[in-house]
Amino acid sequence: MNLPREMAVVGAGTMGAGIARIFADGGAEVRLTARRQESLHAARERAGKAVVMTTDLDEALAGAELVVETIVEAVEPKRAVLARAEELAAPDALLTTNTSSLACGQRARERV
Repeated sequence: MNLPREMAVVGAGTMGAGIARIFADGGAEVRLTARRQESLHAARERAGKAVVMTTDLDEALAGAELVVETIVEAVEPKRAVLARAEELAAPDALLTTNTSSLACGQRARERV
């Protein structure tokens, strides 16, 4: 399996910054996005210097081959992010969610 060349990580908390770092260290062009500049600033050390930081969701998602959503543990915001990713990411992009408490199966059934 080849590593995606361009990816977006939505959410700059502990998980998002860590995921961004792993892929950037592997050679991917990673765009990390958060709603607030302060969140990106706080994530900089964990994410590393190679990760591009932006508060512009559309900019982060545009053309991404892999999208990892790591935002708040609430269904509706996650749905909104993934719907936007479907519009802007590469046509064959892999869209993923990172959750520890929500049932992903429900979202999958809705998409089939």
